[in-house]
Amino acid sequence: MDPYAVRIETSDGQKLGYVPGVHAQVVSTMLKNNISLTLSVKKVQPTIAPQWWLQVTLKGNLNMNQKNIFTENNLDDLIYRVA
Repeated sequence: MDPYAVRIETSDGQKLGYVPGVHAQVVSTMLKNNISLTLSVKKVQPTIAPQWWLQVTLKGNLNMNQKNIFTENNLDDLIYRVA
């Protein structure tokens, strides 16, 4: 099991899929740090390969003034771990 897996579902709990692995660690870390994220479905293509069914955008807001969560150093560490 992937410790960074992030399931995507509708507001009523219907499973849509998972955040692609290449992005999962960043998204998982943001969620664990209570960063508000908004996912929007941009395109649905159910007739092609399942991994391409949905095109989505994900937006979040970082509050750099929030104490003890984000500093320039730990943001750099996160970027380096994921890259």
